[in-house]
Amino acid sequence: MVAAEKAEKPNYRFRLEEFLAKDAPFDLRLDGKEDALGFLVSAVLGRDLFVGKLASGKHLPERITGRLAIATFAGENALCLVRVSIKGQSSNGTNVTIQIDGEPTYKQQRRHQRLKTDDTIIFRIQFDSNGNIYRGIKIEDISEGGLGVLIHTAGEIEKGTRARILIELAKREPIIILGEVTNCSKPGKSSRVYRIGIRFIDVKKEDLLYIANYVNRHSKLNRLRSNIHRGSA
Repeated sequence: MVAAEKAEKPNYRFRLEEFLAKDAPFDLRLDGKEDALGFLVSAVLGRDLFVGKLASGKHLPERITGRLAIATFAGENALCLVRVSIKGQSSNGTNVTIQIDGEPTYKQQRRHQRLKTDDTIIFRIQFDSNGNIYRGIKIEDISEGGLGVLIHTAGEIEKGTRARILIELAKREPIIILGEVTNCSKPGKSSRVYRIGIRFIDVKKEDLLYIANYVNRHSKLNRLRSNIHRGSA
């Protein structure tokens, strides 16, 4: 019986530790709350205990010590969800000490939530393979991991080509990103229109957080509009 217990816990704790690297992002959804708070792991104190820092740089609006929550971590190919409790909170309201209370569950899925966009995002792209600056047709989708764009170009852009991207989201200062082409295809009959998938490989942490919040906020608005539309149909 003792041997069985020792073999059981390290098995799933080891998998959880893969998500608990320093600076790893995670969402914290408090019981009774619909919205999640964005955090970064600032210190790992043990297998079941770690410290989270608010990723936004803001302060918690209330004391949450003693509250229960669900922490969600994103891995390469899976999400890790685990029940936690808040054991302590810093006086400035930016850090919390978190105790893992339950056994994690894992969901295989796309790492980042993607947002299907409209035509309001302004962007420019320059590829290392040529000196042209493309203003493009539109960004089809965007996530904190990358984007898909439609552009006019004379020929296919090879996989692995580096891209320098400038994106203007809402009224914020332009975001500058270094990316890498992951795929290139023709979505239609036009000989000069290509859809290009780009993975982000170098972007400031605060810009990445802004993109993640932008995607999350607009995805919620899109779902709300869809529900209203279905309700009125």
